[in-house]
Amino acid sequence: MLLALYAGTSVGPLNLRLGASYAFNQIDATRTVFVPGLAQQANAQYDGGTAQVFGEIGYGFAVQQVALEPFAGLAWVQLNTDSFAESGAVAGLSGASASAGVGYSSLGLRAATSIALSNGMVLAPHASAAWQYAFGDLDPTAQLALRAVPGANFTVGGVPLAENTALLEVGADLHLSAQARVGLSYVGQFADGVSVNAVQANIAWRF
Repeated sequence: MLLALYAGTSVGPLNLRLGASYAFNQIDATRTVFVPGLAQQANAQYDGGTAQVFGEIGYGFAVQQVALEPFAGLAWVQLNTDSFAESGAVAGLSGASASAGVGYSSLGLRAATSIALSNGMVLAPHASAAWQYAFGDLDPTAQLALRAVPGANFTVGGVPLAENTALLEVGADLHLSAQARVGLSYVGQFADGVSVNAVQANIAWRF
């Protein structure tokens, strides 16, 4: 379940956007343990929660037919998970409750324009480029233990989060009418040794 709140306002060319959300997480994990002479399945169920707050300020202006908005943003994401104990396997693990927080600052520029088509539709290209800096718990870890062996505690590390990331989005929306709109966009994230590429499509109908 997700609860979210968003607010925004404008004062002249300044645009302010604020938001917060909280997600209730229910985690159902299954892990296969396979070694010579032993094949078992370990299961665990536990809860968690993800909270996020963000704020952004932008300055909008136009150059001829192109709307531009330099912007700066700040966000914080906090993840909390309960402790757990796997069942169904001799090599089952137990894990301690965990908490991790990551902050993101961003600085970028948005651009958009609109082109009237001869059939009454409107094409609205848009693009965004930003630099994102991450701070906080960038190296995720988990404290685990073998349930069948007292004192067999160990730490598992996850993939580190990138500290500096370039964000890019390029796309266009086609306004078919005052109520209907379709869109297609490319979203990319580029960091040192890591890249994420995605294509997003959307259809919207306003009642």
